Amino acid sequence: MNHTFRTLKWKRHSTAIARKRLRRQRRKKGQTLFNSPKYFKKISAPAYFSMIKNPEGMVRFYHDFENVVSTGAGVDFDLSQIKVMTVDAVLYTLYFFDYLKSKRVYYFVRGNEPKDQECKRIFQESGFYKYVQSSQLNKTSYNIFPIESGTSVDPTLAEKIIDFTRDRLLYPKSKKIEGVFITLVECMTNTIQWAYEKNYSLNKWWVAAYYDKNQNKIFYIFLDNGQGIPSTVSKRFPERVAAIFKKITKQQLDTTLIKSALKGEFRTRTKQSSRGKGLPQIYSFAKEGKISDLRIMSNRGYIDTVDPNNCEELSRKFIGTLFSWSYSTK
Repeated sequence: MNHTFRTLKWKRHSTAIARKRLRRQRRKKGQTLFNSPKYFKKISAPAYFSMIKNPEGMVRFYHDFENVVSTGAGVDFDLSQIKVMTVDAVLYTLYFFDYLKSKRVYYFVRGNEPKDQECKRIFQESGFYKYVQSSQLNKTSYNIFPIESGTSVDPTLAEKIIDFTRDRLLYPKSKKIEGVFITLVECMTNTIQWAYEKNYSLNKWWVAAYYDKNQNKIFYIFLDNGQGIPSTVSKRFPERVAAIFKKITKQQLDTTLIKSALKGEFRTRTKQSSRGKGLPQIYSFAKEGKISDLRIMSNRGYIDTVDPNNCEELSRKFIGTLFSWSYSTK
């Protein structure tokens, strides 16, 4: 027998050829499935397409979306019947696609745009098409600071968002908007310091802003793909979480943990000023009026600082942590 076939060099060559053949077969199979209408299942987005204003409906929708993908079916992402759309939902959609990739889920998604002209405009100008494969081109907008993403603290980007704020609210360049700037930077910092365990490498965040002319307000959305505030504090402070759990029902746990984190109840025992500071500082800005309309979604918890009665425990887990707040002229 020829000993050439037993050498390490030949084995590596054979393995490379086999892998290339397998990739071709997978691509061919994928193209066949993609072109087959029977392979796709239609999923219609909620008419109120907003994470902040319709949290329960949205988490149920994306839970159903993930269930369809897990079966191997493709998704017809139907946005046509949306009547109200906010940028936070578009941002979360991009994050959700990224989340599926991180799980190594093999899937296909195709879709359409809202028929409602205002919703269609928001969708096209949000920056969505920058992150997906599509023949559609991004459209710029005076009212929207398009979606950006990153993996580290980016004060330069935060300053660009502040410039956007000054320009839309007709402020001079000398005008300081520290509450918004510090909140942006703290969210980015928390993404790195709080949201990730040592074995969690996909430390990524997404941010966007938009100008509401009717209210003369700038709204900001920040989302990270960490394990969520409740999961993080449960792992780092198990004794304190256990004490809280004794006083409440399980259905209230995540919302209660977020409220406690905002109040600074999970600061480290060292009392170092740089540790556990971000969330309480953001909450203090909301109470002092340096930012407004602060809302937070994380795991099953939803916090609305504007209307405490609107806080709720979601029926499905929200992946990551979403912050939304606003700023306006005084």
